[in-house]
Amino acid sequence: MLDADGLSRQKPGAILDNTARGELLDDLDAVEASLRNGHLAAAAIDTLAQERRAIIRC
Repeated sequence: MLDADGLSRQKPGAILDNTARGELLDDLDAVEASLRNGHLAAAAIDTLAQERRAIIRC
């Protein structure tokens, strides 16, 4: 599963595309932080383990 540590090991500028299962992302806050600090270039998330309104604008 992908958490803050896993995100930090991605190449800078990587694009996260999670359309398979919500359980693959352990920490949506880590995804947001990676987007805001520029480590991730973009994220497409179709499902979440717990559905919540998740709109991140950077």
